[in-house]
Amino acid sequence: MSFEYPRLVLSDPEGNIFDHPSLKLSGRSGDRFLLPAPSELMPLPKGSQLFTLPGRVPIGWDEEKRSFVPSRKVRLGEKEVKATAAAAFLPPGYIRTSLPATQRGHGAPILPLWAYSAVGWKDGRFWATGLLIDPNPHWHPKYFKNDGLLKRKVHASLSKILRIAFFNNFPGVHWNITVLRQKMFSFEDGNVRCLLPLHAMQIV
Repeated sequence: MSFEYPRLVLSDPEGNIFDHPSLKLSGRSGDRFLLPAPSELMPLPKGSQLFTLPGRVPIGWDEEKRSFVPSRKVRLGEKEVKATAAAAFLPPGYIRTSLPATQRGHGAPILPLWAYSAVGWKDGRFWATGLLIDPNPHWHPKYFKNDGLLKRKVHASLSKILRIAFFNNFPGVHWNITVLRQKMFSFEDGNVRCLLPLHAMQIV
């Protein structure tokens, strides 16, 4: 019996995540598009995040054509929407095995340095390309009870960074540190989470 690959996961311009009706998940290694080995595909672990990749066209595997094809637009019901590539970010203890297969569009922004992994949808759940290499859960925030101290130290350090980055470069501008801090960081259940200029969704 042949292995059934997950369907390609992508997003619309508003950051809504959905799966492609026909194209399959594909990955990238260097400048090569590839079908990941079945052993590299795993259900998306708890604690992962899903990202959209602005300015990137998703590339999927067309089983009928036996080739990798871009999906610039996709029909959802009665409407056709512009497609944007999506990716998964795996929690600590996991390593990605392939990047999402994408095609960079004209004027695409430079993305933050996250370990983006290919992501798909199958059997009612997300799948990603990765391997568990460290089963020790010592990194999990639930084992640390210094959330209050961590929050104060992050706020203090961030305030210092913002003053250096903004005040020194723009001495004539008066910045609101509180507003800038809120735009860059949020605290959810005591855990620090960086908010970047792209859509992100926490998998819980």
